Amino acid sequence: MNKGIHKNIKIVVVIASLVMVCGLISASILLKKNPKADNVNGNEQTRFEAIERDTKISVDGSGNLQITRKKPEDTGDYKKGTWTFLMYMCGVDGQNVGYTTLNLDRFKKLNINGENIENYNIIVQTGGNAKWKGSSYEYLGTNKVMRIKLNENKEWVVVDDLGEGNMGDSKTLIDFLKWGYTTYPAEHTVLMFNDHGGNGLGGLCFDPYYNDDCITINELEYSLAQTKKYMKSQLDLIGFDVCSAGSVEYANAVAPYAKYMLASPEYITAYGFDNGYALNKIIANPEITPLELGDAYVDGFMENFKHYSIKGAKSTAVVYDLGALDDFMVEMNNIFKQAYEYVGKNIRNNAQASTQVQQEVSPEQVAPSRLSWDDIDSSQLSQKEKQYVDNTVRLYQLWDAQKKNQEDVDYDKLKSGLVQYQIKSSNMTF
Repeated sequence: MNKGIHKNIKIVVVIASLVMVCGLISASILLKKNPKADNVNGNEQTRFEAIERDTKISVDGSGNLQITRKKPEDTGDYKKGTWTFLMYMCGVDGQNVGYTTLNLDRFKKLNINGENIENYNIIVQTGGNAKWKGSSYEYLGTNKVMRIKLNENKEWVVVDDLGEGNMGDSKTLIDFLKWGYTTYPAEHTVLMFNDHGGNGLGGLCFDPYYNDDCITINELEYSLAQTKKYMKSQLDLIGFDVCSAGSVEYANAVAPYAKYMLASPEYITAYGFDNGYALNKIIANPEITPLELGDAYVDGFMENFKHYSIKGAKSTAVVYDLGALDDFMVEMNNIFKQAYEYVGKNIRNNAQASTQVQQEVSPEQVAPSRLSWDDIDSSQLSQKEKQYVDNTVRLYQLWDAQKKNQEDVDYDKLKSGLVQYQIKSSNMTF
């Protein structure tokens, strides 16, 4: 078996996965003039505009990126040493083959009992279920929104039956977050989403009973903004057990509300993140840091991935430090600003001369001083990722060859910080 596993990949690898995504920021985020939370549905215009965004991004007259975020305050209104885990689980089709059932069963591995249960609130809201495999969870129904809690006997107990409801509606998510934050206040809170993802920008939690309505990225930000006043502190970890949520867009939407983000820039296998494995790390060490918890999720993910049945399957699990996101975005903006200036000065106004200059640059002249393939484990990259990185390296090389002033770019911030821990599988065979 070729595991192709490696750890401690720094931001240079993120460039391979996200450099094209960052280009979308200028179109979809950075140039937004309205400081209010974005409207997603015309019928909800008033409701969305009533909530002020906690993230404001602007570009000054010199093209420099400016970011401000309003984070929830630590109220101290909780019992020390307590943890609340909230999962928003839209079943969709996964339960037909048993994966949603598997995810719920994993929680039963937790080392909880009558002595420590008061420190741990394990809550799941289910909905959008076409059919449960087996009879153990049929009581949760299909087109019903149910809230269940794990008790000291490791049994799921219904704490709220909300009847029919759309898991793809932000109102459903907002109600869950408000209820969860106020009913189970804790020193540490983890929020996890479980379902399908929509190619990085297409949302998550698609409810088949409501024309596959889903929580878009804008709705996600809006929901977190509207419920911030009920939070006791920042989330220790926000996790996306869905495909393709490991993007700058998702990170930017949730950055004010969580310390770390768990996601994958690729697809998540049906086995997903093992909550039982990771949460047992909390029980073993209640003082575990958010980063250590994220590491446990990544390790458990890869352990389960070994059992995935498709030959040659690939997947990635990443822990993102949201506190480092702004530095990353600022430095990426500096790169794109310099690229824009270079194009404007050397190509747009004199394309022929610029082409000639590029053609005359020899390999010796363009040897990169700050970034090269030597910094990257190319064996871990897909062909498309290699192309992204190669284009990025060439951009650096071209700037060096033209002796451009690059003092405005902080490469240390760009190449480290955002990605704290990553395991990537490659060409796994069984």
